[in-house]
Amino acid sequence: MNSIDYLEKHGFENIKADVDGFESPKSYLKKGSDISVTPDITAEKEGRKHIFDISLKSTKPDLLKSKW
Repeated sequence: MNSIDYLEKHGFENIKADVDGFESPKSYLKKGSDISVTPDITAEKEGRKHIFDISLKSTKPDLLKSKW
C-alpha cells in the first residue's frame, strides 16, 4: 500500500500530490527566507488540512527538521 492509498483508506479527501493523476500541492515560502518548500502530499480530513513530507531515514536528521 502506498501513501496515497493509505490516506484514501483512512478518509482523507482533496488529496494533492506530485504524481500522475493528482493536482500538485501548493508551495510555501519558508518563514524568514526566500526558500520555497513544496510538501509531498496535502490532504483534508474532517475540515482540517494536513501536510505530509515523506522521507526515508537519514543520517542528517537536522536538515529534514529545519526544512519546515
